[in-house]
Amino acid sequence: NGTRRSSSEFEWFDEYFQSICDISYRTIRSVKSHLARCPGPHRYQLFGFDFGISQKRGPLLIEVNDWPNLNFSDSRSRDATRVRNIKKKVLTDFVSLLLDNKPGNFERQ
Repeated sequence: NGTRRSSSEFEWFDEYFQSICDISYRTIRSVKSHLARCPGPHRYQLFGFDFGISQKRGPLLIEVNDWPNLNFSDSRSRDATRVRNIKKKVLTDFVSLLLDNKPGNFERQ
């Protein structure tokens, strides 16, 4: 029906989640050899994947951002608060993945 919806209101999210993961995996795998050549400070990279969802075609990869916007908005709107919480979770998960199993670097509370 052409109505734009946020992910929290998207009733097909669970149905398409595995497809989104598969597309993301294949995308990163296709550039794996390039990523392996990246020197020290760029060894770890956080990518942002933007998807659109078509009821007829399923998830469609729109773009991959190598520097996704992780700035926090000062706005108090419901959407800004939801986005801020998602960004905090992404950053926490990213740091956990980087530092898990490395003694002395990270300790969960």
